[in-house]
Amino acid sequence: MRFARLTARFMQLARKLRMQVPDIVEEAEDNNGRCDWAAAALTLADIDRTVASNGGLTGIFVVDNEIKSSVEPRRRGALLAAESMVSNGMQKNNASDVGSGLIVLANLGALGNVVAKKVRQEASNWATYVSSASLNDTWVDIASLVDELLARGLQIRTLEKALARRRDVVTRFDVSVDNSAGFLDSVVAQLGDRALAFWWRAAVAVLSARILAAPTRATVTTGFPRLVRAFFPKLEPLVLAHLGGVTTVRELPSKGVTQDLHEEEEEEPGVLILWDGLLAPLATEYCARAATRMNGSVKRCFGQQILSAPVKKNVIAAVRRISAETQLASADSRLSAAVLRCASDSVNEFMQEINTRITHVSATVLPPVLNNDPNELLSVYAGLVNAVQTLCTGLRESDVCIQQLPDPYTLVEPLFAAAQIGISEAVDQDDLQTVESAMQWIQSQVIAPIELDLCRRTQMFVKISIQKYVRTTLLIYPMTEEAKLHVVANVARFEFACSQLVSLTDTGNAYASLRLLRPLLFMDSKQLCKNIENGDMLKCLPKVDLLGFVIYRIVSEVELADKEMLLPHAVLGWTQVQLKEYMLDQVQQEPPLLDNVLDAQRWSLDQLAQKLQEISPEHYDLASCGLKHLAK
Repeated sequence: MRFARLTARFMQLARKLRMQVPDIVEEAEDNNGRCDWAAAALTLADIDRTVASNGGLTGIFVVDNEIKSSVEPRRRGALLAAESMVSNGMQKNNASDVGSGLIVLANLGALGNVVAKKVRQEASNWATYVSSASLNDTWVDIASLVDELLARGLQIRTLEKALARRRDVVTRFDVSVDNSAGFLDSVVAQLGDRALAFWWRAAVAVLSARILAAPTRATVTTGFPRLVRAFFPKLEPLVLAHLGGVTTVRELPSKGVTQDLHEEEEEEPGVLILWDGLLAPLATEYCARAATRMNGSVKRCFGQQILSAPVKKNVIAAVRRISAETQLASADSRLSAAVLRCASDSVNEFMQEINTRITHVSATVLPPVLNNDPNELLSVYAGLVNAVQTLCTGLRESDVCIQQLPDPYTLVEPLFAAAQIGISEAVDQDDLQTVESAMQWIQSQVIAPIELDLCRRTQMFVKISIQKYVRTTLLIYPMTEEAKLHVVANVARFEFACSQLVSLTDTGNAYASLRLLRPLLFMDSKQLCKNIENGDMLKCLPKVDLLGFVIYRIVSEVELADKEMLLPHAVLGWTQVQLKEYMLDQVQQEPPLLDNVLDAQRWSLDQLAQKLQEISPEHYDLASCGLKHLAK
């Protein structure tokens, strides 16, 4: 009875199948208009379950005969029809049509095998197409290959899109097929990867073998940026995951040439496969050639003589070469980054040669002879600085994005620093003639020949010179009338020398303090005390300078026993020269470290106030005023 019921069930399903698929002809396309293949696939699944259940119906004549004459032809017809739906849907890039074919294949239990076979066949077809393609007109033919690659890839992308879409089997039929695994999972199990990724790897490998073969390789290496532009952005729909491109279940490449080419890029599997399989070897060769060309242009900037500067037109030629190489590589961020690193190396090589030559020149011209006599080596120094300025300006104007371009202003610092030292020594020795020569030297030997905007640096140079001069002047001891008159005469001379370089008003408080020297020296104690209390006139003077002047003036004007021991330098255990050197060093410090000097001044003023209260009320008031000012 059991076999009778199963046989009856089988025959009922067979009749149902014949209704769904009335007849079978040789060409599957001729059946599509009359057959319900989705329903037939479900019925075939139920037939398979019925034949296999409870020991099976195999061996029963009527069952075997029906399977042979009716069921199996319709099964083959269903497979052919499903494959046809998938193929036609891929050619039209219609994921819905592909999905209909996939449902039939899934219900037939053949989805994984059939789709895997289809993907492998597409890869084989691409290999055949590439091998037969002509590359006589290299760039035109490569463009045609890329167009064909895109077209075929989009078909595979349509297939994968249909595979990845979540589906339930047709609900109007009883379902007997295990559909717990997704369509895409069954294909991955067969191919070892997602369909598009599998095909893309195979397609890139075939294309790579064709393009990298001689003599094509030489052409595409020389024009590598053009090759990159042929691929990108045209192939982005295939290689960028967020556009539906390649995603993979395999481990992405993490080593090799591409690591340097896209180390800062987000890992896009399709892009990595293309770079690792085809572009990376060419990129390495191209970058090496680009580096050679850029380095060659840099070397041509310099002559054989170590004590010589680059010719400006050669530096401009180097800038043009670097700019051209980076612009050619700008089509792709990975190639651009690699070429920019090569460009950065070329700039570093340029600077190494510049620094070597500056070192040789500096050994002769520094410390400088501060006069206006023509100096050939100083002209070489200026030429080296100008070469760096030309390079940096040219690269910036060409939008070459090298992260750390050299700063030509740092090369000028040794000249200003040497002149600053010379002026400090001259001021200390009361040698105004050397100060004047130093100012003229800066103008004629530094500012004039060097093609930099040195206005701010010159202002800072003059400002520091004034601050040091004022500080040195206010530390004169003993402060006699003769010393005051000598200072007044020199102030005008010093002011005129500084005015030859900059507008002194641009130096701010430094110039105000210089103009204050003459009236400050000849104020009597009451006037000085009044100005300290009001604070307006003397606010341009640093506290340490004003209080030092007050102390040295009081000690110079009043007779006291052991008064030398009350001076700040004695309190610190220094000589007056040591105190002056220390305070001059602090002019350029930010912030200046003068707390120890201020503490010594506080002690000096306190002791003077105690000793002068009975002896000289006028000077006592001045010392007390200084203490109050110090406490502010």
